[in-house]
Amino acid sequence: MPSDSLELKLAVGDATFEAVGDPDRVMSALAEFKTLVEADQRPPRKVTKVADHKDDGKTGTGSDQADTMDASKPIGVFVKRKLTQAGKATAIVYWVREREGKASLKPSEIESYWRKTPGKVPSNPPAACSGAESKGWLHNEGQGQYSITGYGEEMLRDTPYTAS
Repeated sequence: MPSDSLELKLAVGDATFEAVGDPDRVMSALAEFKTLVEADQRPPRKVTKVADHKDDGKTGTGSDQADTMDASKPIGVFVKRKLTQAGKATAIVYWVREREGKASLKPSEIESYWRKTPGKVPSNPPAACSGAESKGWLHNEGQGQYSITGYGEEMLRDTPYTAS
């Protein structure tokens, strides 16, 4: 990183900010982020430990909310939820980040993982990524790379698995 460049990463609740570049532009972006965080009237996300959940007797439905974020499952199982194409793209980006350590993916990479899941691969994967970005689930990192946001993780946490 050049000496006239600033790298800043921070998290406030479930909102995250990450910027690299000219110090004035980074600080300007941080000011916008601060305004957005201050304007957000949502209550803080409740973090629940796996041990706090009780089995509700349903088999194979992923009844534990915390279990819905278990990326140790094969990708075909992890994405088995009632998801739109944008939601499935988000789930794939999350799974790859957790399993393979890749923070961001291109739509073509998302498509190759999508082929390993049940159901149809979309004819236009970039549109699924754009849809997820417009919902705030994915962030366009530039150069065609998408990463998951805190809102994307929250959506996945709140979307239980579907019955097999």
